[in-house]
Amino acid sequence: MKKNSRFAGFYMGLIFFLMYLPIAVVIVFSFNESKLPVKFTGFSLKWYQELIHDRAMLEALVNSLILGVLSCLVSAVIGTLGAVGLSRIHWKSKGALEYISILPLMIPEIILGMVLMAFFYMLNLPFGMLTLLIGHTVFCVPYILMEVKARLAGMDPALEEAARDLAVRVQDLDVKIVSQMGGLIELARMEESDILVTAIVGMIGIRPTMEAILAGKDIALANKETLVTAGHLIMPLAKQFGVQILPVDSEHSAIFQALHGEKREQIHKLLITASGGPFRGKKTADLEKVTLEDTLKHPNWVMGQKITVDSATLVNKGLEVMEARWLFDVDLDHIQVVVQPQSIIHSMVEFEDGAVMAQLGTPDMRLPIQYALCYPDRRFLKGDRLDFHMLKQITFEEPDRKTFKGLPMAVEAARAGGSMPTVFNAANELAVRKFLQKKISFLDIYEIIGQSMSRHTAVKDPDLDQILEIEKETYRWIESRW
Repeated sequence: MKKNSRFAGFYMGLIFFLMYLPIAVVIVFSFNESKLPVKFTGFSLKWYQELIHDRAMLEALVNSLILGVLSCLVSAVIGTLGAVGLSRIHWKSKGALEYISILPLMIPEIILGMVLMAFFYMLNLPFGMLTLLIGHTVFCVPYILMEVKARLAGMDPALEEAARDLAVRVQDLDVKIVSQMGGLIELARMEESDILVTAIVGMIGIRPTMEAILAGKDIALANKETLVTAGHLIMPLAKQFGVQILPVDSEHSAIFQALHGEKREQIHKLLITASGGPFRGKKTADLEKVTLEDTLKHPNWVMGQKITVDSATLVNKGLEVMEARWLFDVDLDHIQVVVQPQSIIHSMVEFEDGAVMAQLGTPDMRLPIQYALCYPDRRFLKGDRLDFHMLKQITFEEPDRKTFKGLPMAVEAARAGGSMPTVFNAANELAVRKFLQKKISFLDIYEIIGQSMSRHTAVKDPDLDQILEIEKETYRWIESRW
């Protein structure tokens, strides 16, 4: 991996050198006293002085700036509207429309220019600023469209409807509504709060979590992506500012409870339990024709659609392994996944002396949520209790890693480290979204994740901007192929 990283760094350095060397040469020779561009005879500003007094050149410069600004604005509007439209329609011709929208990128510039000139001549349009603006816009729109479309692919379409519904519900109340990243950060830093519950889906939760830590607030963590992709940033930051990361996931909450009062250095193994999902016991051939409706029928838990699909693929367990690594500072070789179909044991910890401590309970997410919010106190919680007289058996199984590839691929991403978990998570998010939209099959989820990881060279210790950019780039690559 290190060799690949060095090679990638050298390759990118060479590319940038070849790209910018001609520009650097032009800049240097613009100060050349000589008229000849092949020999530098001395430093001079006379050519810039002549430029200032050359009305035609100044007019061309101003026109270029105007054209650049206008074409960017017009392209941004058209490209954004086009991306939104393509993301919402479900026509059979959608693929053809997407292909047509990026066609200008595939046509050589000189051919595109000749076609546009002929088109303007047919319309009897005089050549000037308007025709130049149209030409530049035609070329720029596809870039804007692809960029916005890639970002929209990672957004839940239900969010827009939820926003409209919220606006109607609070229109008569004295309530402040905030939105987007600025709103999330404002919420995370509220002086009135002592703890931040981060349950937002996706890597968008990373920055608000970091802002809350900087503000000295404890974190009730229900957002896997935060530690999966940025654990190397979050955990040192939490330690530096003396804040607690309190897990909300039932599995991590169980481990957290089992470790209460214990010494972390005496942990031998973390045992993360899995229900096995709706397809436990099935083989790859059985999964070729499973439907979305089949996938969403979880035998034990009532969860959101995304996490229910992740449970069926065992991606969810893989994410939990990666998260546990950071939460409890345990290496991957000492984290084990075991299938416990009844979902009675939520996870276990084995210590150096062979003792195993387990947390048991009904499959009810209210318990880990309440425990995180009230920690270190426990409060009465209404609901069903385990009846050990009625509980006939608790069974365990080895997860089927050959069939349910989400778990071994997650471990592979975790071992690669760096930016690879980001690629794994981003690929899964977009693949699940496409599956929920019935655009791909169940097994295609594994294919998308696997190909995304294979093409990526891990970046060691990526910063937040790199993580978010790698996420976007992964989205773009997947969208160009599925």
